[in-house]
Amino acid sequence: MWGHSLGSGIATKTARLLSERGTPPRSLVLEAPFNNLREAARAHPLAKLYGLFPCFDWFFVSPLEASGLRFTSDEHVVHVKAPVTILHAKDDWIIPYSLGVKLYESARGRPASSGPVKLLLVDGEHGHGHKYLVRSAELSQLLRELASASRAGGGEE
Repeated sequence: MWGHSLGSGIATKTARLLSERGTPPRSLVLEAPFNNLREAARAHPLAKLYGLFPCFDWFFVSPLEASGLRFTSDEHVVHVKAPVTILHAKDDWIIPYSLGVKLYESARGRPASSGPVKLLLVDGEHGHGHKYLVRSAELSQLLRELASASRAGGGEE
């Protein structure tokens, strides 16, 4: 299962629900993820301007949370019973890689029986930013490893 950016929140919750049903994904890969919506909103480039206003959370974040859009990947990832890989470019200006590191730290709190947790930070010198990790040589190697592990695990490809 793969989630990018906002989709990482959806993928993490889905992986948790599948894990709780006894049908976890073989692996969860999160590309340019964030730990939770509140911190992601505060870290967004527009928040540098609007975040100075005292009502920022009330106006931007609270309505989303009231609608059920919390995207608390940091809470969900600890319940995922599958290997987790977190990918982030250090020059991502939409979602800072520090939020991916926070999510990694949360994932490390899972039981060891849930599988390994990997963090792959790609240097900013390559210019991958938020959308172009697909061009990364590191990603190509990771995909080969995931495919090999999936074949070794049996089942359908």
